[in-house]
Formats: sequence, structure tokens, C-alpha cells
Amino acid sequence: GKGYLPISVMLVSSVISVLIGNAICKWRDFNSNCNSDSRLSSMFWVPSQLLQMLVPAACFTLSGNLKFVALGHVNPDFVTTMEQSSVILCAALGWTFMGKRYSS
Repeated sequence: GKGYLPISVMLVSSVISVLIGNAICKWRDFNSNCNSDSRLSSMFWVPSQLLQMLVPAACFTLSGNLKFVALGHVNPDFVTTMEQSSVILCAALGWTFMGKRYSS
């Protein structure tokens, strides 16, 4: 038979991850003895905060999919090097565009 497309595997794993996160949040809400103002679901699902995270989350998902596809076309050592350098690139862009300072 036919195999799975790599993109479909990444998409399904992302959806499963979101569903598990929501299930844990709802389970903790159900089992907590707190009042409704401190419920986890009301703290996490704030529309303005979700909109702020939309672009970075979409870019993160796209980059994960592209890395997964790249493994089939280039040397795995190159993909590993690109993965490791993304942390340095993220810090450099954060410093450049947002004035963030990273120190120990």
C-alpha cells in the first residue's frame, strides 16, 4: 500500500498534541477546588494573547514541517546543524529586534 505523506504525519502529531494539552487543562479544571476566576481554561484561552502567539506558532509549525521534509532531501548532518543554529538565530533576532539581553 501507499505510505503516509510526511506533512500529514506532522499535522496529525500537532493536532494530537493540542488535544492532549486541552484534555489535561480541562481535567485539572475539573479536579481543582478553586473558584472560577482561577480556572486554567480561563487563564489560557484569552483571545488577545492567542492572537499575539498566532504568527510565531504558525512559523514554528511550518519550520518543523520543513525540517521533517528536508530530512528526505539533504544530509541529516546538515539538518542537525540548522536545528542547532536556530537557537543562536533566535537569540540574535531577539537581541536585534526586541532589545533582549541574554546573560548568565
